[in-house]
Amino acid sequence: MRTSTALLPGFFATILILVKDADAQIPSISKHQKQFIVESINTASLPTSTKGESRLLVDGTMENEDIPAKTSQVGMPGGSKGKAGKKQGSGCPDPLDAILTTLECVQNGDAPCASAGYNGTAFVKLHNGIDTNTVINEDFWAFAFLLITIHIDINYQINNIAPNKASIRYVETVTTDDGSNFGLPPSSTYPFGQVFLQYEHAIVTVDDNCRMIAWDQYGDNKEQTDVDDASGAILCSIGVVEFC
Repeated sequence: MRTSTALLPGFFATILILVKDADAQIPSISKHQKQFIVESINTASLPTSTKGESRLLVDGTMENEDIPAKTSQVGMPGGSKGKAGKKQGSGCPDPLDAILTTLECVQNGDAPCASAGYNGTAFVKLHNGIDTNTVINEDFWAFAFLLITIHIDINYQINNIAPNKASIRYVETVTTDDGSNFGLPPSSTYPFGQVFLQYEHAIVTVDDNCRMIAWDQYGDNKEQTDVDDASGAILCSIGVVEFC
């Protein structure tokens, strides 16, 4: 039975819980992708620092070790001017610009650029007030971009609603891969090549270095789970049986 991912925009970072041997279940997966899935799941559901818990290894075995506190990041697209991550001293002078720069990286499918816009040790993503426990880094984006592409149309934005905070309202268009990223013939039959719209409003907080530390969004729950369901169906089609 497929594991529910409702209200979990960090869906991709949970895959390794279900895939103990990615090479066996997804023959086309690279060693780097497998390592990413392993590391993602080892941190994906840790709300606080956890000592002495089990850790899944690349070969599917478990070991016990101290696991550091959760690190996470999240992103999306927009404009460009300033540089996220540039140290500004006392406060970020232009939070909105830093946020839009990072969102543009996500929109362009640029994993290193996207991950650079977040403070991974502090970042929290909320959806309708619920902590999604999303863990994001460069490898997260690399894997997510295999499954989906993202485009965001911002229809309202305001800067400095409070120190280091900006507000954006937007329509996020998520398109699932047509199968070609996984060695399949291109297809527009569900779950491949599907287009989903997510209407959202977010209050975004950055640190003094203009890196995102909180993404507090509101939107329709079904719009989130529709993307999760399609992504899960793609994983099922390439052999991750737990998503079938």
